[in-house]
Amino acid sequence: MEDTKTEVLEQYDFQVNNSYRGRDARILDTDQGLLSLREYSGSQRKLQFQDSLLEHLRGEGFLADFIVKNKEGGLTSKDREERPFVVRVWYEGKECSLREEAQVKKAVECLARLHRCCRGIALPEGVEAADFVQDVSGILERHNREMRKTRSYVRSRRGKTDFEAAFLQCYPEFYEKGARAAEALAQSAYGNLYARAVQEGRVCHGSFHQHNVLFSGGKTVLLQFDRCHVGVQLSDLYDFMRKVMEKWDWNPRIGLQMLSWYDGVVPLSDDEREYVRLRLSYPEKFWKITNHYYNSRKSWIPDRTKEKLDILIRQEKKKEDFLRRMD
Repeated sequence: MEDTKTEVLEQYDFQVNNSYRGRDARILDTDQGLLSLREYSGSQRKLQFQDSLLEHLRGEGFLADFIVKNKEGGLTSKDREERPFVVRVWYEGKECSLREEAQVKKAVECLARLHRCCRGIALPEGVEAADFVQDVSGILERHNREMRKTRSYVRSRRGKTDFEAAFLQCYPEFYEKGARAAEALAQSAYGNLYARAVQEGRVCHGSFHQHNVLFSGGKTVLLQFDRCHVGVQLSDLYDFMRKVMEKWDWNPRIGLQMLSWYDGVVPLSDDEREYVRLRLSYPEKFWKITNHYYNSRKSWIPDRTKEKLDILIRQEKKKEDFLRRMD
């Protein structure tokens, strides 16, 4: 890594005083402040799209992990093996705690401001917003197929583990909910919301969760825009709400507060509220648990996997109670 780091960093104008390991990156203490160095595996067009969005956010006063261009003005720099690397602005701070209501409120309000600013972004030449759209309906259908595939696999196994037996027992209930949610979404106003998002170039963060919301010096920093795309922006709110609600044991008060905090910055229409409710009604956690199981070693299933399924089953009634309150 040292040789790679040296030959890549020689392509930039800053001077490195020290460096240390960070999460999936090398943190650089430079004469231009803290930066990060990370290998990049995506396409150049996607990186251009991301950089255009980040520069727009910089102009709107947001703090984010902006991309630092090299001496030639490039977004990536390659080592001798032609591997591309990206340098970004880095911040010292603490990740958002899902158990701290004040921090959740700051994150939701920041998300709403982000969404308000991420509409009709001016894109670089040769990059079209339509190239980076994401249709949720197709994703839910794929998840349902994967759940059916996992069920078929588990049924064929002999000497089933405790997890596999529990999975088969609760599968019918969760799969039915997944099928109903996908059908309800298809029959809802989602199509109109999606068409409007594409037409107006509404951009989603794509990975809005506690690890990508940092509090630094009293300010909120947004990280990891690698999955940014054009789509229904409330998908970000749904992702964050689901994670928060799981931590809060689906306490309806915090869920309704989150909707209120967002609505206080960007008013929610009835169709948008219904979209969030339908997304929350999908058994995303069940799909995640079973998909992780299917793609992992079957010779040893961690006890934690069964524990996650037990917690999910226990929380399901509370989740249903909250969804009824959203009607």
